Amino acid sequence: MPLRPEEPLPPRRNPNSGRPLLLSPEDQQRPPHHEGYKSEPTPWWTSQTRPAHQPGSKRTEPMKLSATVCCAILLIILILSGLILLLVYLSNRPHSPYFDISAATLNTASLDMGYSLNGDLAVVVSFTNPSKKSNVDFSYVMFELFFYNTLIATEHIEPFIVPKGMSMFTSFHLVSSQVPIEMTQSQELQLQLGNGPVLLNLRGTFHARSDLGSFMRYSYWLHTSCSISLNSPPSGYMRARRCITRR
Repeated sequence: MPLRPEEPLPPRRNPNSGRPLLLSPEDQQRPPHHEGYKSEPTPWWTSQTRPAHQPGSKRTEPMKLSATVCCAILLIILILSGLILLLVYLSNRPHSPYFDISAATLNTASLDMGYSLNGDLAVVVSFTNPSKKSNVDFSYVMFELFFYNTLIATEHIEPFIVPKGMSMFTSFHLVSSQVPIEMTQSQELQLQLGNGPVLLNLRGTFHARSDLGSFMRYSYWLHTSCSISLNSPPSGYMRARRCITRR
């Protein structure tokens, strides 16, 4: 039966319209796209995952830079302070005081029972401070008298101060009473008392301090050793001496 011209044609039925579509796993995971929009492939340089933006990283970089600058400034200050202290110390470093025996007299010297020594040595010593910038404070002064290697007398001196550029004299006695000595030393002493000279050794230990200001004090130990040559008593005056003082 022919159709009328004004009547539209009936829609053609798709034989597969009633059947469900079978999709592959790739097509199932692929998101659907709307008509009118054409999907474009993602470039390989944008397909990589970009790192998330971390605002704290930019904030810590200035803190690290400021901490480094502060440490460098402190290190420079410490180095400069050490150099200044070293220059001040070298420019004001005190010279070691001088020690000398001004006079010595052997008043008595005798042997009891051939090995016990009795004696009396009068000594005048001088301490000279060569520094012109600081005084020297002697807080400990000890003298020891030896005959060869045998200690025969000791004497302790009270503390004193030697002003800058000046000398101080002090006198004392070294007394020996019933000091036992070896037989060889006893024979040698008898020869020296008979023919002269008598040889003795005076050793001193001093603790000194130089004040370079209210904040700088320089303390040190001094050790002196003096060889003394004396006449026999009763005159017993000093014929020669030689002193060496070390720190």
